[in-house]
Order: sequence, then structure tokens, then C-alpha cells
Amino acid sequence: MDNPSFITYFWSRIRLISFWILALWSLKGMVYGQTSPKTVKGGGFGYFTIGGCGILNPQLEKFLQKPRLLTSNYTLSPNGIQAGGGGFGLLGRWMLGGYGLYSGFPEITKDSITSQVSLGSGMFTIGYLSKVKERMFLYPYLGVGGSGITVKISNEAIQNTVEFDSRNPLKPQEKSDYSIGGIAFDLGGSLQYFLIPPSSEGGHGGMLLGLQAGCGGTFISGTRWKDSQGRTVKGPEGIFHLSPYVRLTIGGGGFSWR
Repeated sequence: MDNPSFITYFWSRIRLISFWILALWSLKGMVYGQTSPKTVKGGGFGYFTIGGCGILNPQLEKFLQKPRLLTSNYTLSPNGIQAGGGGFGLLGRWMLGGYGLYSGFPEITKDSITSQVSLGSGMFTIGYLSKVKERMFLYPYLGVGGSGITVKISNEAIQNTVEFDSRNPLKPQEKSDYSIGGIAFDLGGSLQYFLIPPSSEGGHGGMLLGLQAGCGGTFISGTRWKDSQGRTVKGPEGIFHLSPYVRLTIGGGGFSWR
């Protein structure tokens, strides 16, 4: 945490995500428009999402910088891509649902070693419809679930080994995946817009286009990683991973109101 580059990167990403969340909430006047807010009776929607994300994981980065691993000049790829899907069902204004998501970061090749970090997560989510109009709605959400981190390493050297675990080093021209799971959370906000106008006063449905912004995280307390052969290997412990994001969504659904 005392690394200036980490602090700079952390602050820049938090400012970016804060900007998008504030931008979403600043649109509440547009969502209200010139009509009264709707009283939602029920409904739901589903979506596919894709966007950009960051990675803040100093414990993993420090572990991978070991002399017999990826060496001290290694740094995690700061920007990646997220893709997945999810949905919500409505109980009045309360929203219950979930999603699955993949986060991938670019490969890095240094000193004949190629590495890549990726994550997969599944969440139970709860949200609340804070603002609703005929064609727009806005909601904050909180997710809790599980996430897995995978580090792919390929040793392309001619004679040197790579030691993620010193008991099972990667020989020249060998590769392996190292994975571990933990508890995950997600906190963010979303603005959704119906692409077609409502056809009745009792509700509205159709295709949705939206924006999500927030930050996900993963807590991993153990050291029992698994390699590609299913063997238990010792890896970094006490991992706290953060991944701020901004994503576009496309999907469909509808509400009924009174």
C-alpha cells in the first residue's frame, strides 16, 4: 500500500468510477421528467453486459515478483475486459437477482515467461428502484457471492524453471494454470432505458439499453491453490482484490405499475 504507483492507480480508478456513479445519479431529473414517479407493482428484466475494468491486487503482484517466478519488473495489466449476464425480478421496488461474470486481462511476456490473470464470479444481487419513469429507471445494487482467480503461466525459456510453487516448478516449455476461490462482493449503480415508448399506462416492456458503474472485490484468506493437474500448490495468501468497472448492458424486460 505504500507503493506510489499503486496509490496513483487506485486513486485514478476510484475517481473514474465515482464520476460515472455521480453521472448516473445526476440523471435523476431526467428520469423523473415532468411526471410523478411510478409505483411499481412487479416485473423483471435480464441483460448481457460488457465493458472495461481495472485490477488492484498488490498481494498477488508482490508474490509474482519473486526472483524465481516473474521477477521484480513484473506488474499486473492495469486494464481488462468484463463480460457476462444477469437479471432481476421485482418485489415492488426491491430487486432480487444475480449474475455471472468473466474478467480477463491481457497477456504479459517478460524474460521468456508469459502470464495472464483472469477472474470468474457469480453473485446474488439486491437492488432498489430509486427512480422510475415510463422509459427510464435508476437503481443502486449490492452483490455477494463467490469469485475465482486464475493465473496462467507459460515457461518459454530454454533452461530455467519457474517456481509458482517450489515443490512443483514449471520446466522449460511447460505451462500451467493456478487457481483459487474466495468470497466476492459488488457495489454499483445502473441506469436503464427502454428503446421503445410505452404502449399502455399500466406498464411497459421491451428492449433495454443501459450503463453500470461500480467496483467488485474478492477476499481470499487461504494459500491452497490448484494447478492444471489438480495438485494443491502453495500460493499467495491474504489476497484482497478490487476491480472497478464501467459496463454497457443490453437486454429486455418490463414493469407493471399502478
